[in-house]
Amino acid sequence: MTFIDLHVHALPGLDDGVKDEPEALALLQSAVNSRIEVLVLAPHKEPKGRFDHDNATILKAAKALKKLASTHKLPVKLLVGEELRIKTDTIEVIRKGTYLTLEGTDYVQIELTRTNAQSKLVDQAIDELKAQGKKIIIVHPERYFDDVNEGIELVKKWVNAGCVMELNRTSLLNLHGDTAYKLSHQLIKLGLAHVVASDAHQGAGVRVCRLDDVQTSLLKNYSAQVAELLLSTNPSRILKNEEPLPIVKPKPRFWVWKR
Repeated sequence: MTFIDLHVHALPGLDDGVKDEPEALALLQSAVNSRIEVLVLAPHKEPKGRFDHDNATILKAAKALKKLASTHKLPVKLLVGEELRIKTDTIEVIRKGTYLTLEGTDYVQIELTRTNAQSKLVDQAIDELKAQGKKIIIVHPERYFDDVNEGIELVKKWVNAGCVMELNRTSLLNLHGDTAYKLSHQLIKLGLAHVVASDAHQGAGVRVCRLDDVQTSLLKNYSAQVAELLLSTNPSRILKNEEPLPIVKPKPRFWVWKR
């Protein structure tokens, strides 16, 4: 199986991801080594915050990285998007439409925080985006809560509102804390997860760009069908601007004892 990664921080120096071109190349090479064929460049966008680059700056950096990948003959397709941080100032950015969707689609990847995940601000942002005809991906929802049950209930609300849930590779591998680990697996078991992405920030280390290791975990804990849905089928559907497919729990088997 080959993979599609909807969330990497591979634009050198643009956020807290890779620092320079050599590290960006290492990240891209790691993706190729782990059978990732498509990467979505999703730098942080925090209006009036630490990372508040305009669209032109992001697109220029993406063009340079594509050229670098081509020069080094790396067989990976690079698409552009961003990770839009929801805060008070973001509402005006949404209203003006000065944000980037996932290239070629109506999907917007939004990031919340532990302090605002349960606030009306998030509901307002979702409503504003939906009114513009946008489709919403909430990135790493498993990381916003200290209580698993609390997280499940709010994720149910977001899914019922039509939002897509994108889990982090690191959470499923228990590299991002015990609560994130438990909640991410519960979301899969409950059919409340749609995509798994690397959210890679480094050329090497814990937050490297790979998905083959989380595929192994998904195959062990679930099934080939679930792994393919989260790592390939649904990401592919999103890139086609289609709705992701839900995880359907297998029906219980009833055995009849015959004498």
